[in-house]
Amino acid sequence: MGEVDHSFCSRNSNSNSTNPPLHIAVMAFPFGTHAAPLLNITRRLAAAAPEATFSFFSTAKSNRSVFSSSGDALLLRQHNVKAYDITDGIPDGYHFTGRPQESIELFLEATPGNFKEGFEEAVAEMGKKTTCVLSDAFLWCAAVMADELRRPVGSHLVVCALLSVHPPPH
Repeated sequence: MGEVDHSFCSRNSNSNSTNPPLHIAVMAFPFGTHAAPLLNITRRLAAAAPEATFSFFSTAKSNRSVFSSSGDALLLRQHNVKAYDITDGIPDGYHFTGRPQESIELFLEATPGNFKEGFEEAVAEMGKKTTCVLSDAFLWCAAVMADELRRPVGSHLVVCALLSVHPPPH
């Protein structure tokens, strides 16, 4: 096993200029209560690391819900958290059959392509490459995407309120 670079964990505003600015991509599963606790962790991390940028990826419906329901002054003042809407996978003109899990199935069929498109949009808009991926543990593709980007990945397990970070392999 290769040596692990932990420098991403110790950067601060006093770090030297050779370190790129931190850009954390946050991948939220848009169903149930998965996105809200992940946004809460994101807000806390953003407050603790004001020099870092956090891109929060979920569907438009989920982002509207969690960002408006958390409408406290802290979130409104946080210049370093931005929501990005990704596709929910529902085709235009689609007629639902009435199965409760149908929306979830369509979203999962669009995943991970929907997140990849969102990442590309955020990187192009900000001019900052993604330096870390933080995800709901329900999104299996987060580790794969982080590996492709050669970035560390963190998983948030809502039930345990646990955040674990795994650096990429070298």
